[in-house]
Amino acid sequence: MGYQDKPTAAIRAALKEVLTNNVGSDVTVYDYFPTEGVREPCVVMQNIYGTSSETALGEIVGAAERGHGIMLGFQFDVYASTPTSRDQIADKLLLRIWSERHSLKTASGIELLTARRIQDVPAGEAGERLYRKSIDIPFKITMTKAA
Repeated sequence: MGYQDKPTAAIRAALKEVLTNNVGSDVTVYDYFPTEGVREPCVVMQNIYGTSSETALGEIVGAAERGHGIMLGFQFDVYASTPTSRDQIADKLLLRIWSERHSLKTASGIELLTARRIQDVPAGEAGERLYRKSIDIPFKITMTKAA
């Protein structure tokens, strides 16, 4: 697996690769909230929380490597013009991440944990026609460095 000294970037890049072109050919996957606003249909990923293991807990990863467990929670916001489309994209997202859990672990050392929240989000203003579903999923990775 090698050194994983950039856990946030590693998880973000792996998730973008897993989701791009796999939740719908017309669905844009943003790996951060775009400053110009979203164009639907789309999925926006954001790192919204995280924790780490206690220092010295399982630090030895290999003969020349030390590691530290990191758990990062990513929020996936699905935006679409109809509630049906929103749900279809969200279902594809959940299925794709679950289907790729073994390859994420094998290729990048990223472990999928149980989703914490899957929720429809009401419109911000009355009459708004952009539908949103928000999904929080934590991922675990070991941040490593040479001993």
